[in-house]
Amino acid sequence: KWNHVTGRGSVVGGNNETEIYTSNAANAHLDGNGHLVIAVTEVSGSFHSARLTSRFSQLYGSWEASIALPNSPGCWPAFWFLGKNGSWPGCGEIDCLESYGTSFTDGTVWNADVSNSVNGVSARPMDDGFHVYRLTSTQGRITLYRDNIAFVEADSSALTPWPFDINGGLYCLLNIATNGTGTGGVRPD
Repeated sequence: KWNHVTGRGSVVGGNNETEIYTSNAANAHLDGNGHLVIAVTEVSGSFHSARLTSRFSQLYGSWEASIALPNSPGCWPAFWFLGKNGSWPGCGEIDCLESYGTSFTDGTVWNADVSNSVNGVSARPMDDGFHVYRLTSTQGRITLYRDNIAFVEADSSALTPWPFDINGGLYCLLNIATNGTGTGGVRPD
């Protein structure tokens, strides 16, 4: 149900990222207890990571994942979504969870030309434990949750142009970027 996206992060993901996305088991594997592990490794001075995309999509409904994150400056993990039809940014982008090594997680819903967004920061700091992150989508409305507490609410009247009712549904991406715009240029340790 998942595909690996491989290549240099600066090309695949943009944002001045420095990782190389691989399909190596060292960077994405199951731990034997039902958990997917996405890990950053350093190989000959380069950071390797994984970027996975779902082969499935849905127009409305919920997406949910139980995710544990260490607070790692220089690493930029994300649980996020793009529209199935069209190219970015017109297809829409929803960042259900991003972390920049600041001890908090945040989420953002972007409009179709990335000129406007609705952003929120989860009220509780990271603690290395598992937390449930959820995106709920209905016509004209997106809500992001951490442990059943909404921290981002966006609707089509306030966030135009709104792409989410015409983009063919959302598909999921999971990855850890390194360095880049999100981390303020901090090198992972």
